[in-house]
Amino acid sequence: MARVMRRATSVVFSLMLVSCSVAHAKEAQLTLHVSGWHCAMCPAKTEASVKKVKGVQQAQADFDKKTLAVTYDDEKTGPKKIEKAVVKAGFEVAK
Repeated sequence: MARVMRRATSVVFSLMLVSCSVAHAKEAQLTLHVSGWHCAMCPAKTEASVKKVKGVQQAQADFDKKTLAVTYDDEKTGPKKIEKAVVKAGFEVAK
């Protein structure tokens, strides 16, 4: 019985260590000003490119404001990778 209790305690302790060491991702938001959009398809193309970036949860383009709002997991990606996806789509990030 004591052996079973030691084993159970060991398992519980191990689970506590694992749960404490799990990093919780931080959701971050970024708004980019994009230049080069000429028609309604341009923002859609930009959104599609950015959504392919691992860690991007949402991308919402506003053609009238020429902005792209992005929600992402900052443990998986960051602004540089997102900006690179905008450029890959054929557009520029205004600085």
